[in-house]
Amino acid sequence: MQNDSPNAAAEDLLVAAIGRSAWRRRKALAIAAAITLAIGVLMGWTTQLRWAATARILPPAGQSSQLPFDFASLRSMTGLRLGSASAVELYPAVFFSDAVLLAVLDRRFALSDSSSVSLIDEWGGSSEAIPEIKKRVALNRLRRAMTITTDRKSDVVTLTIQTRDPALSMSVANAIIDHAEIFHQTSATASATSQRAFIELRLGELSDQVYTAEQALLHFRSSNRDISRSPVAQMEYERLTRELAIQSSLYTEMRKHLEIAKVEEARNTPILRILDRAAPAVQPANSKMRTAVVSFLLGLAACASIIVIIDITREARRDRATHIGSPA
Repeated sequence: MQNDSPNAAAEDLLVAAIGRSAWRRRKALAIAAAITLAIGVLMGWTTQLRWAATARILPPAGQSSQLPFDFASLRSMTGLRLGSASAVELYPAVFFSDAVLLAVLDRRFALSDSSSVSLIDEWGGSSEAIPEIKKRVALNRLRRAMTITTDRKSDVVTLTIQTRDPALSMSVANAIIDHAEIFHQTSATASATSQRAFIELRLGELSDQVYTAEQALLHFRSSNRDISRSPVAQMEYERLTRELAIQSSLYTEMRKHLEIAKVEEARNTPILRILDRAAPAVQPANSKMRTAVVSFLLGLAACASIIVIIDITREARRDRATHIGSPA
């Protein structure tokens, strides 16, 4: 209790000093309040409304550990460091990749007023800028407008886009989903094509090996019509027969893999499971009134703090100077 009393007394003195300072500077505080109110209203009035559109997808077959194509092909096409990432972790990386977003930038989107605009014109900056620079600026702004969340329990991936127009937000979100699907289809087809090419090359090698084994066995049988009396000839015959059986078995299995690869290459089924496509927002994501109120309160708090601190500091200096100058 003895330690709390000095602290409580100090707090009371501080509150009293702040109150006296605020009363002395009431005119300055009133002026600051009027100025911050005007600034808050101006900021609220000039704030551009943002409209959000949200789409939700689910990885293939609800399995986060498997994809219909290999990670190596995706790594080579996007430059992403995927490692042992699951599908839920992969999809956000693909959505943010240049392979998907650059295709979105090249499209034109309808606005609510029936006009159309491209994201390069919308976010690329000055029309006199270098086209490549405009595209990069627009790409960075598009990434900042995107928000992606994942639910590890349900494996649902949620994509949210915020722009100045509800129709634009909806169209951009759906375009990202569509181009991600195209990207996945292209990746799957490229992977299957690469696999088919490898199998065909290997199948040619196995065909030559089967032919060699057949010729070796045929030559042996032609040179050794009666092998029953020679153990060495019997062993050589068995070895050649076994080699031909192995090569024939490998050739047969590789033929099966080739047919599977051809089917996978020709497959054109959707990979992304779209739970909800984006729809136009009914209400904006931000509010002019909220922006004005928050700006006013923050500005008033900052101005009041500065005025009170300066006044208390001056009063403390005057008290110190009076104390030093007074006779002992």
